[in-house]
Formats: sequence, structure tokens, C-alpha cells
Amino acid sequence: MILSQRIDFTQLDSDVQFARLVEFLKRHRTAADELTLFEDRLFHGYVPIEEFRERAALLGRRADQLRAEGFGRVGFNMRVTLGHIEEGWDFCPPLPFQAFVGQEGALSKSCFCPNSREFRQYIKEKYRLLAEARPDFIWADDDIRMYQPGVGYGCFCSECIDRFGLSPPTRARLVERLNAPDEGKLRAAWIANNTAVIEDLLKDIGGAVHEADPEIEMGLMTSDPFWVAYSGQELDRWLNALDARRARPGGGFWNDRVPCMAVHKAIDVARQCVCCPASVTNIQYEMESIPYQKLHKSAQSALNECTLALIAGCNGIAFNALRELPGTFEDYEDLFQAVERERPRWEALVDAAEGLPLAGVWLAANDLFMAQRRVENADWFSQDQQYNVGNAYVLAEIGLPLTADKTTACASVLTGKMAEAFSDDELRSILSGGVLIDGTALQELAKRSLEHLAGVRVGRTYDNGVWELLTEHPLNGASGGHGRDARMSLWPFVALELLPMKQEVAALAQLVGYDGSNCGACMTAYENELGGRVITAAYAPLYAIDSSAKRNQIIALIDWASRQRLPIIIEKAVRVAPLIRMSADRDRFVAVLANLSCDPTGVLDVRVRAGVDVVRLEGPAGPALAISGKATGEVTMTLPSISPWNCAVLFGRKQEPNKE
Repeated sequence: MILSQRIDFTQLDSDVQFARLVEFLKRHRTAADELTLFEDRLFHGYVPIEEFRERAALLGRRADQLRAEGFGRVGFNMRVTLGHIEEGWDFCPPLPFQAFVGQEGALSKSCFCPNSREFRQYIKEKYRLLAEARPDFIWADDDIRMYQPGVGYGCFCSECIDRFGLSPPTRARLVERLNAPDEGKLRAAWIANNTAVIEDLLKDIGGAVHEADPEIEMGLMTSDPFWVAYSGQELDRWLNALDARRARPGGGFWNDRVPCMAVHKAIDVARQCVCCPASVTNIQYEMESIPYQKLHKSAQSALNECTLALIAGCNGIAFNALRELPGTFEDYEDLFQAVERERPRWEALVDAAEGLPLAGVWLAANDLFMAQRRVENADWFSQDQQYNVGNAYVLAEIGLPLTADKTTACASVLTGKMAEAFSDDELRSILSGGVLIDGTALQELAKRSLEHLAGVRVGRTYDNGVWELLTEHPLNGASGGHGRDARMSLWPFVALELLPMKQEVAALAQLVGYDGSNCGACMTAYENELGGRVITAAYAPLYAIDSSAKRNQIIALIDWASRQRLPIIIEKAVRVAPLIRMSADRDRFVAVLANLSCDPTGVLDVRVRAGVDVVRLEGPAGPALAISGKATGEVTMTLPSISPWNCAVLFGRKQEPNKE
């Protein structure tokens, strides 16, 4: 495991400020295995090359000084390649090359067109200058994408349209065609073109660096799939093009005003981790709290998100926490002290998780959904949240273990419009296993004549005045008879009546009108001819699911759909998110349980579907928990209470002969 500290350029260009930085880092050596130096503070794309030459030389000198102080590995981070956002254009030199052009024709003030020949020469020279300053590694930041905040989606300059090589020859006509419902092949070709543009740019960057020094290790930073899907999201191709050995999967969690978003980011990170090729062995999570002020994020919140990231698939942490501008570092003492205290547990977690896949329920996603989605209202470019698989991350908050690895998943969840991104054969494959679908997914299945595999079709649609009553069906257990009102008057969703197509369909919940009338089934279970067990939920399936009854019903039903293969079940109705890695033969696991509540959990009974003999809490040398059921391939244990907004880590293994 590697702990890295990212250092802003403004900490380096003054001898006084640099001395403060060195003294602070020396006090916290165990929190800094390597240091990453930024070449800029701003997100504006252009720095004159002679000015950048001086910066690169300064970075080289500072790297040598840091190595002399005992910091063994020092690398650089190119903050800006294409440009992140519109920033500081009134105070920075204007872009001298072709700017990024959005779909509506807006010209960026800070971001480059990736295909400009002049830009390509410029950016190769910048990376070459960094390489000549003798870093151990170089990171390319996550601004290498075809969606740039400020001007929208692109790039639609004449050079990019020429490269695409298809008529129409103008931006307006090309955008019109991309927005046309019947132009699916053109949209797929445009996304493939975006992927290739980034791949080509990364080849240029990697080539420039390795021509200067073939020993420099390259790294690429990426972002959450929903936000950058327009770019193509072919992470394996991009990492290979850069000849990268390190990756930094990203997402947004910059403050702890909504601390459960740490879990959501961890799942975003997991989705990127599974796309990394085997050649990438160093995957660092970025603990970021921009704009890096003490009260943005508590030390405990930072520890939680890092622990979750490590179980999600990272094996290192890149801390982007220190102040950007000159000043002292007292505000960061508590964070660095907490990191140093936590380090042994993180090391144990990374060691135990190595080689173990993330287990649980796969949120069915195709990261190329922008190439497959339908177009309505002549607007392909809208960020329709119905395609955002992240909406289903709330299932983790009620205790469902989620995974980004469909090859090891025990069941699936298919929600929103994501079904549009799958072929008929892919949908049949999903429906041949255990799966929870929502009403929108069912409507897409109906368009493909596949709704019979869910056993139901859509009846009446309700946009007001109904609530849900869980039936007394045996699958509902003790949850039967409980009601749930998601208050349709407050939130923009509709409820669908589900009409059985087969006698075997079980009604698990029904719609009840505000006048007490029975408005039909809204949640069903069905085992189809492919052997798949399909749960269809058509009343607020991802909202207001926090009652004990609804939480217990969802977990029990998905366990039924998976044929009792959920890897971990928390028996108590608490707001605890479990993430678990487990070997294929289920004789070894490591799990993180994150308490997402302001209340302590109290003691917890936890079931893990693993054939282990020993389960230890917090670390391999931690206390062994009393476990039962070892002979059945499923162990049950009682955990002590988890503190509010804190994590517990469990380590399970088969007992070695002649050892405890």
C-alpha cells in the first residue's frame, strides 16, 4: 500500500513556503511514501512554453531537495492537459491554438481542442519537459475527456469534424443528426471517435515521456462513468495507450455535508477499478476536499472514505488535502495524525484483499450507454438521470452488498433507462439470473418483447394518490402487512400497476389508493423459463426504502433471487453499508461495514456465506469473534457496536492446520 501526498505548485515556488512544507512532511513521514508535485495551481489550459520550462526546472530542483530529505519517490502531476473548466481567462494568457467547441458552438476560454496539431506539439513538449526533470512518475489528470464544463460536449471545431470523416461537414448539421432519434449508428460512431481521439492523445503523451526517459512510470486519472460516458470510457484502451502502470479512479466527494456519499464514490471507484488492465498494479484513491480547508471534511470522514476506497479496489491513497496557497499547516495536523494511526489497519486490509473480487449484487451498467441510448425531444446531449446507475447506490445504504464485477456477482439490479444500452441477448443473460428490475426497465423489456421473462406487463400508470402495501406472501416474511407512502405529491415519479402474465407470478406488494381502493400489484416475483428469478418493483423502488420492513423485504427478496448467495447479510435494520471481497471458493474474505448513521449500531448479528473458521475484527491480529455454523458454509457472528460514522473491518479465513 502506498500513501501519497499531492503538493500544489504554490507550495514550491517560494523558498520560505517550501521550507514550511518540508518541516510538516518530515513530522509525518509515515503518511507520505511518495510525493506528487503539481506543475500548476490553475485549471486554465495554457502556459507559455518558456514559462513552463522554468516551472519544470523548479519541479526538478524541488524533487531533488525532497529526496535529499529522505522522501524516496517524488513524481509530478500534470494538472492541465486539455483543460478542466473555464477559469481565470481574464488573468491568464489566451489560448493560442484551437479552443474546445461545444455542441452549441460555444468556444472555450480555457480548454483545448484535442485534435489541434499545434496543441499536440505543445502538450508533447510540456510532458517532455516534465520528464526531463527526472521524476519517478508522472500523472495525467482527469481533464482528458470530451465533455468540458462550461461549453458542453465536443469537440465540434472544423478540424474535429474533418477527422470524423462523415458528412455533414458543419457543426450545426452534425449536431442535428446526432440529436435525431433514428441516427443511432452515427451516435455510436461519434462515441467511438471520441474514444479514439483520447487514445491517440494518450499515445502521444506516453511516447513523449518515454522518449525522454523510458523508466518513468505513467499514471492516468479517470472519473465516474456517468459523467464522462460521452468520452467513450474505454479505460483499458486509454491506460494501455499511455503505457500506464498506475491509475486513479475518481468521482466527487469533496466535503462531508452528505457523508454517505463516500459510499457512492467508492462504488464509482470500484466500477473504474474493474476496467483497469492487469498491467496497472498501482491504483490510488484520491482523498480530495477541494478547496482544501479544514472544516470541509472531518478527519474521521476522510478515514472512512479511504477505508471504503481500499475495499472497493484501490491499493493506495493519494491525499489531495493540503492548502493551495501559502500559509502554515497547523490545520492539517489532526488529519495527518489520524492517517498515521490508521495506516496499520489499511495495510492489513490491502494485504487481505489482494486477489479477492468484490462480491455482491451487480448494478447492471454499460458504460457506453451514450452510444446506445434512445433520443427523445431531439436532445441526445442531456444528462438524463434515468441513465445514472448511481441512483441505485442507495441500496448499499440499507445493507445490500454491491459489486462492480458482473463476473462474480450473485445477482443484478437493472434500473432506469440503462436497459436501452444492452442488446437483447445481454438482457436475456441478465434475466436468466437473479435480478431486481424497476418499472422503467420493464417498459424497455416490453419494447423488445422480453417482458414475459419478468412475468408481468404494465397496466395503469398512477401519478398521484397511491401508496404501497406489502402483502402477506411468505417471501415477505415479517414485512408483510406493512405500508409505505413515498408521497408522490412531493417527488416526481409515477407508479405502475403490474399485470401478471403467468399464474406463477407472486404479488409482493400492491398499490392502495388514498380512498382505500386496491389499484393492483406493484411488486412481483417470478421464476422464468431461463431459470432466472426476477423481482419487478414499480413503486418508488429507490426512494423512501428506509423503513425496517422495506429494507428487510428488499434484502430477503434479492437473496431469494440470488438463490441464497448474498455474501453478507446484516440482520439488524441499521444504516450500515457492507462491502466485501471474497475468494471464489469462499474460504477467505475481508469486509468493511460502514455505519452511515449518527447513532451507534448496537451489537450486530452478521451472516457471511463463507466456509471460514476464524473471523477477526479490525485486523489479522485483532480479536477473534465467536462464530457459529462453520460446517454449513455460512458463519454467523455478533459484532460489537460500530460508532457513528465509523467503519469496522472483518477478516475471515480457513484455519490453517495446527494453528489457531
